[in-house]
Amino acid sequence: MLYTYQELEARHGGTIHPGGHWFPTTCQPDQRLALIVCYREREQHLKLFLDNIHPFLQQQQQLDYTVFVVNQHEPEVFNRAALFNIGFIEALKLYPFNCFIFHDVDLFPEDSRNIYKCVKQPRHM
Repeated sequence: MLYTYQELEARHGGTIHPGGHWFPTTCQPDQRLALIVCYREREQHLKLFLDNIHPFLQQQQQLDYTVFVVNQHEPEVFNRAALFNIGFIEALKLYPFNCFIFHDVDLFPEDSRNIYKCVKQPRHM
């Protein structure tokens, strides 16, 4: 089902802090994750992504995370790499993140074995 943004906030907003930040209260995660998502003119995908990623990261992963949706408004060619760079720079201004995951808005984790953590070497999830 495709929810409105108001319905999404009602479904998940009680546990998520302003700005898309969540952290577990039962443990101390060793990483602070910035999940950077590029977006332009794909509202249905964004709503589905947000509805799925928050429960996944909270229930399955128990992460201290913030979701950053980086939007390109200009009519120019979509520049995914520039949006990821902007998301990285802006995220560092807000919180001392030590893990960054760059995510597409139309991909959802299907299995709880997909661990959203950083390791020593970069990897494609």
